[in-house]
Amino acid sequence: MKVSGFLGYRARKGCSRCNLSFPTDHFGDKPDYTNFNRQAWDKRDNNSHRLVAMQHKNGATKSIKAAIEKSHEVRYSCLLELPYFDAPRMCIIDPMHNLLLGTAKHCVEVWKQKGMTSSQVLVDIQKKVGSFSCPSDVGRIPSKIQSSFSGFTADQWRSWTVLFSLFSSKGIIPANDYNCWLLFVKACDLLCRRSLTAFELNNADAYIMEFCNKFVTLYGKEHCTINMHLHGHLNECISDYGPVYSFWCFAFERMNGVLGSYDTNNHNISIQLARRFLDSKEYATLNWPTEFVDEYSPLLTKFVYQKGSLKLDSSIGDRTIQPLPPITENSFTSTQQQHIKSLITEVPSSDFDVLMLHNET
Repeated sequence: MKVSGFLGYRARKGCSRCNLSFPTDHFGDKPDYTNFNRQAWDKRDNNSHRLVAMQHKNGATKSIKAAIEKSHEVRYSCLLELPYFDAPRMCIIDPMHNLLLGTAKHCVEVWKQKGMTSSQVLVDIQKKVGSFSCPSDVGRIPSKIQSSFSGFTADQWRSWTVLFSLFSSKGIIPANDYNCWLLFVKACDLLCRRSLTAFELNNADAYIMEFCNKFVTLYGKEHCTINMHLHGHLNECISDYGPVYSFWCFAFERMNGVLGSYDTNNHNISIQLARRFLDSKEYATLNWPTEFVDEYSPLLTKFVYQKGSLKLDSSIGDRTIQPLPPITENSFTSTQQQHIKSLITEVPSSDFDVLMLHNET
């Protein structure tokens, strides 16, 4: 958000998509995020944003720049040199942090503060979740619920919210709180799909706004967060960029795990990471003579197969990833090529061969 020329979510106008101000009663108090009347949300305009940003850039002194930042909540960004860059529209809201690591986690913390989830209650919820049988594609069942959800990843928050929370907390938390949470789960169930229709998006938007209004009624404005205001703009982001799978931060966080698995000496890290990417690609594309495969291929195992915060693997179909994966015929054995051809059922084999030849050149 800041790289686009905004001051950040803690600013008085902390939303990158509208000019709504979040007032405070006294200096140092938490801002009031409870204005969920979208008719009163004045959308930010790209031309106005650029005009103020250029005024900030051309400010002769630091005090002039600071005055512009204070009055307009905008500063200059080099991204505005791109003629096509629309800062209010292209500064998207990440659903992973907004929904899962934001509101879902916050609701559980509020329940704890209100005394609705004691240690014994969490143990009971953990037993219910542990008795649940899931398909293999769901991922790991959350196992840290009884320790107050400590260390939950975003994927575990998604599983907890969409799959496990309703049946495991029914009859445990009060009915009004449960019904409020139900609205949030309905919204997440629709928003966290790989594809959704305009009708489903409108339904999800209605659920999330009803949840926000009911949350204020139940818990008061002191528990409302900037994420709840941003929920009102999620439908705009999805309308512009498609389902959340096309732009949320899961892939970036996974890449952070890949980078974190690399051993470095903390000196010129960017150069070392670039070399590791190139090395991994080179080792994966080596085409050993048949008679020497058994002798030389194991020597490079430690470079191609790595274990760290995430595993890197050159095999096909095991849901692991490899940086800069090559698409050449030499990258795969004949068995793997047949497996790939069987997966790409929509592409005739002749077209597949042309595709492989094109990537080789």
